[in-house]
Amino acid sequence: MIEVRVLSLILVIGFAIQLQGQSDEKDVQKKKSIVALPLVFFTPETDWGFGAAGLSTFRFKNSNIYDRPSQIQLGGAYTLKKQLLSYLSYQLFTPHQSYFIFGELGYYRYVYPYFGIGNDTNDEDEEFYSVNFPRIRLNVLKKVRNNWYVGIRYWWDDYELAEKKTESLLNRSEVLGSIASIISTVGAISIYDNRDHVFYPSDGWYLEASLSISGSATGASHQYQRLTVDASRYISLGNKKHILALNGFADVTFGQVPFQQLAFIGGTKKMRGIIEGRFRDKKLLMLQAEYRFPLFWIFKGAAFAGTGQVAPEFGDFGINELHASYGLGLRIEINKEDKVHVRIDFGFSEDGELLPYLTFNEAF
Repeated sequence: MIEVRVLSLILVIGFAIQLQGQSDEKDVQKKKSIVALPLVFFTPETDWGFGAAGLSTFRFKNSNIYDRPSQIQLGGAYTLKKQLLSYLSYQLFTPHQSYFIFGELGYYRYVYPYFGIGNDTNDEDEEFYSVNFPRIRLNVLKKVRNNWYVGIRYWWDDYELAEKKTESLLNRSEVLGSIASIISTVGAISIYDNRDHVFYPSDGWYLEASLSISGSATGASHQYQRLTVDASRYISLGNKKHILALNGFADVTFGQVPFQQLAFIGGTKKMRGIIEGRFRDKKLLMLQAEYRFPLFWIFKGAAFAGTGQVAPEFGDFGINELHASYGLGLRIEINKEDKVHVRIDFGFSEDGELLPYLTFNEAF
């Protein structure tokens, strides 16, 4: 039986409005594209949901033809169970890439699955909890050398769990953050990025490392530290149309980490095919690979696979404890110049469960 928990049914009507300026370098900032995707979906946790997502790709005034494009995504959805998802995510490059600013503003009133903490939690322990939270994600980096950026990071969420079952895992055990938690972390971030394209690279490296702290001094309810390393390599196979993308990701936390902030496997970016947060703990190691290839006209294909594991400490990792996922995807090119795509993926877990995904841009 195919059980789809994230999006059991997606009915999508997509349309793209391309607003192009002149092609010369002087007017490159006039070029922009706008894309809208109305959404209708159904899940057991949400009932029917209705919403829309929009994407704008552009360059700032005084940018030249070699400057990287900026992008803003706006989305929202409302379900018949009175749940709300609203977000604005952004990725901004100032002229000459002097500054790189990215993050998210959002408000969510939603239901999430929880299986417990650890790498071997059981399917039958699945439960759902309702949570309300506003969100701020802000990363501001300055270019210090060619392709190298250094800056600061601030993350803030105010979690309030609205509903849990009386005999749930979150109530039966002393889970940090099971009542409420304020996430307020401050940190440093460094990025090296020499990809040939931001949204659909065919060559180059993307390396990101960050170190952040949380505690009473930062306005947080829990005291902990987080170190992340994200490394991606893009290889053109004979030409720029066939691409091998490789990704390695490590997420390491120390201290009193609320369960919402534990490192986790699953979702639209980390091992598609596994429910987001299906496995979570203080440490995560993960590897992913994807082969991207042309089909016809504006359509492209993708085949992907990943493996990863969570653990409380590094000494608890083991080769026999790895989880795996794999799948196939379709890409629809909506902006040829900046290589912006709508991404439709179908991921399978190691148990054969199918999860579909619909979003913009690549997972890595």
